[in-house]
Amino acid sequence: ALSCVDIIVAAYGSTLSIDPRRADDPKRDRFILSKGHAIAALYATLAEYEFFPKELLATFAQDGTHLPEQPSPGCVPGVELATGSLGHGLSVGIGIALAGKID
Repeated sequence: ALSCVDIIVAAYGSTLSIDPRRADDPKRDRFILSKGHAIAALYATLAEYEFFPKELLATFAQDGTHLPEQPSPGCVPGVELATGSLGHGLSVGIGIALAGKID
């Protein structure tokens, strides 16, 4: 997770347009984490930017938590999709972008 935390923090801190209070806004930017084994970095960043309470971080990877080791869509606000094979985020991102062009 530490290998990408700086990129995630920079994205949420100065690049992405996502309101934590409206994390499902259809016009939001999307962050796609294709490297699921680094989900702890995304959870920590989302908590820091108030997508969910920081106290929830203490439940990471516990039974019944909203913060599983392998993320699933909607487990917490800001998590867009489940992760799978490394690199699959590119094709998912292209699909999301194409779908967003359809009106």
